[in-house]
Amino acid sequence: MHGIPYNRSQVGVGAHEPRQWSRRQAHEVLPHIDLRIATVACANSDGRNGQRVGHALCQVSGHHLEHDGERVRAITSESVRAPWTTCPAAGAQLQALVGTPLSARVLDVAGRTRSDQHCTHQLDITALAVAHAARITAGGAPRRQYDMVVPFGLLDGQRHTVTVARDGVALLAWDVVGDRVVAPSPWSDATGGFARWADATFDADTAEAAIVLKRAMGIGMSRGIDLDSYPTLADMPGLSARCWSMQPERAPVAFRNRGLVRDYDDQPESMLAEGPA
Repeated sequence: MHGIPYNRSQVGVGAHEPRQWSRRQAHEVLPHIDLRIATVACANSDGRNGQRVGHALCQVSGHHLEHDGERVRAITSESVRAPWTTCPAAGAQLQALVGTPLSARVLDVAGRTRSDQHCTHQLDITALAVAHAARITAGGAPRRQYDMVVPFGLLDGQRHTVTVARDGVALLAWDVVGDRVVAPSPWSDATGGFARWADATFDADTAEAAIVLKRAMGIGMSRGIDLDSYPTLADMPGLSARCWSMQPERAPVAFRNRGLVRDYDDQPESMLAEGPA
């Protein structure tokens, strides 16, 4: 196994509509073993008072994954901007996935560990990285980029449209009310957990795009919450132990890293500027 120098390419961002949440994910396998992912999301105006508010995905993180063509051999992670002080330590949990067989299905990776013992976003990135490594090994394209758009106000009880494009090609457009997909079929027919349903129903590429868009919806619903107003995660009402930092033993010492929110309305090309070099 040998290392290949990595040069991060800039990821361009297209037209960005006001008051919408946009998430970009780009990942690239470098010949022959190296893969890095940077993910970032921005929160725009809440539409009421001009304040910029955001969720945990006002976070930039990078991963470096090594594999031998069959299994994951090493994973390293870097939190450039983390929403809570305890978040970076979750990266050590990813070592449990070393040895994981490469698979183009993202749930094959995520299902090998307890998601509540990870940073949700780090685990998502790792699963996408392993799936991408599997595609590359099978002769797939070296680069994949998702662009998701989720409108502000998903919790207002009204009907909204969310979309995802892959490598510049529009893939899915759903009508949603809250966290439910109401049209079109078959996406509105999901039963049980959406990710597992999608994984069992569609081919790997289609399921991956759907899972990525559904995750963006879940994150986008936090728009309008001023997380800087909470000293620690334990101060947030209705908190449930869904991730590493939200566990009862960590939430009281998970202090907010204030001032993380970024406004990319006028400079979308900078969305990944704080990613790994």
